[in-house]
Amino acid sequence: MKGHQTYRGEKAAHFLLRHESMTHNQFESLKSQLQHLTPQQLRLLQGEIKHSLENESNNLLTDDELNVLSSLFS
Repeated sequence: MKGHQTYRGEKAAHFLLRHESMTHNQFESLKSQLQHLTPQQLRLLQGEIKHSLENESNNLLTDDELNVLSSLFS
């Protein structure tokens, strides 16, 4: 059961990091929950954040810019 909870938490973090902007209150709530994570969970989250930042820096265009370009040719 605990492994399942960790998996769900990782997926939630992955979703938040990649798809939606958080409000200030949501961000503060997330930060306050960090103290409840195990060292292993913190390392997994750190890896997700690092991976997300690396992917963003490799993209030449943002999603919005890609959508605008795509709409020009549709």
